[in-house]
Amino acid sequence: MRCTKFIQLLLPALMGLFFITSCSNDDKYPEGVYVDISGKYLVSNTESGYVSIEFTSYGMYIIELNEKSSSATTRGDGVDIITGNVCIYGTYSQISSDIYKLDNFGNLTCTYTNNVITEIALTKIEKGVSNLMVTKATEYANSDKTEKLCRIWDFSFIEKASYHNDELIFNVEYNVGDTSCKVFYDRDNTTTEAQWIADSSLQLWFTRAGTCANIRKDGTTWFSTWQWKDESRDEITFDSYNETDNADVDYTYNLTFSHESLNILCDYTQTVDGIKYRWYTNLDLNETTK
Repeated sequence: MRCTKFIQLLLPALMGLFFITSCSNDDKYPEGVYVDISGKYLVSNTESGYVSIEFTSYGMYIIELNEKSSSATTRGDGVDIITGNVCIYGTYSQISSDIYKLDNFGNLTCTYTNNVITEIALTKIEKGVSNLMVTKATEYANSDKTEKLCRIWDFSFIEKASYHNDELIFNVEYNVGDTSCKVFYDRDNTTTEAQWIADSSLQLWFTRAGTCANIRKDGTTWFSTWQWKDESRDEITFDSYNETDNADVDYTYNLTFSHESLNILCDYTQTVDGIKYRWYTNLDLNETTK
């Protein structure tokens, strides 16, 4: 069975039912601090080397470069798994009304037309200035559910199981907080407890522009997109490579809200060449602190 790459990367730590809450403590990432600039800005003059720049309301930036990369080896060099482009991310802060500092990258100055950002002068450390013509991407309205989802989440607990034709293949639990892992069953002895830990994820980000970041324990970061499948039913999906052989798979993630925590549960089945594959994942996340 083949599944989409982003889903494969999330399987050690993620599949579907979310318990999400808004910030309520001073030690949480503050919502709305950077509302004026928050959003994803698409670069029209991509010969500049940039595809997009995104700013979250909780103070993180994501820059997609017009540069391909087969892998990412550091927390500061991620990959958009849909385009294959290099992504750089970090924190940002406001210096003045139109100038922002991007940690470990440089500064940028915004030019507004009718109160809309239309140009960004990006000064990269030791690389000079790039003048970027930008338009703001469409984003989800700031509904209660979108606002609660779009923040940073830390993984705390993972339970995962897989079945072929209803036969259990493996069952594993991993406590991210104390890095304890227990493989209850592994029919084919394919993965050790140490390997499960090494292949786990640390954080998930969601943004109103539809970006999702999966920050992994091995130092890699994978970017994809999410969308509401049915907001009234609390359902989202993720985009990845356009693989037609997975068109029959329903990667639906059902969401439920709770206080400063997030539980994810997904149970999906796919039949390939007469074999029924079933994946089950249950995990807990907590809203990250500063």
